[in-house]
Amino acid sequence: PEDRTNVVMAADWGNDRTIAALGNVLILTTRNLGDLHQQVASPNAGYHQILVDLPDSERRQAYIDIVAAKSGDGEPDFAFTWNMTPADVARLTTTLNLRDLKTLFLEARYAGQLTADLLNETKAKIISAEYGDLVQIVDPSMTFADIGDLDHIKQWLRRSVINPLRSGNRQRCPMGVLFTGPPGTGKTAMAEATAGEAGVIMLNIQMNKVFGRYVGDSERNMARMLQMARSAAPCILWLDEIDQGISRGEGDSGASNRVFQQLLQFMSDKNNRGRIVVMAATNRPD
Repeated sequence: PEDRTNVVMAADWGNDRTIAALGNVLILTTRNLGDLHQQVASPNAGYHQILVDLPDSERRQAYIDIVAAKSGDGEPDFAFTWNMTPADVARLTTTLNLRDLKTLFLEARYAGQLTADLLNETKAKIISAEYGDLVQIVDPSMTFADIGDLDHIKQWLRRSVINPLRSGNRQRCPMGVLFTGPPGTGKTAMAEATAGEAGVIMLNIQMNKVFGRYVGDSERNMARMLQMARSAAPCILWLDEIDQGISRGEGDSGASNRVFQQLLQFMSDKNNRGRIVVMAATNRPD
């Protein structure tokens, strides 16, 4: 109740003709749109919503190249030894923002060198603080050579997923792939091997962790995961035991349905086709 005045005031600003007549621009920022009161986030409030995504590989590479150049020039703030190429740093810092990269370089300055171990350690701390146990970022160590038999599945995945991802033929990629079968048949291993064959990372979303205790938590968590996937593209978004997230039944105030609608909307976005392949598994196709 104490926020009601602020809600009404912020909603009124968006349609305030005096502000517009004076030529002023009102800019509001929020980390998560779902954190705002619906009256302020509604299109009727008059605000034009702009999503500022996490930096993609090109933006990260450009920032890293600048730091590498300054390091080579001997600037004190960047005086450390590079045991990795800037291209490798850009590839391994998927899902990090520019502030996170700055933290990484500060750690490298204190250590005197930038190594793969330091990068992975710093990245793990940042992701744990930001996302908790919602997601596991997998740099695949498996390929199809590590999986016996299942040649018909491998052939289909090469033709429909791997070759289009590697060649950039986006229209040939499916919007999603669903693995069904009992536990222990290799569904997760096949997904990781597919990512390994395609040369992309895999974002392993823990569906049972997405659903929060409070109203709106589930939708916010899923929105953050999908935003991370956009910044990590090209990638495979892996949803194990997806039935836990979309068939929870009654008692969740419709959260499972709203989360599933978020996923469907994401998969139907043509901009994601061929860049993000959603792969899921279930032991219960029914």
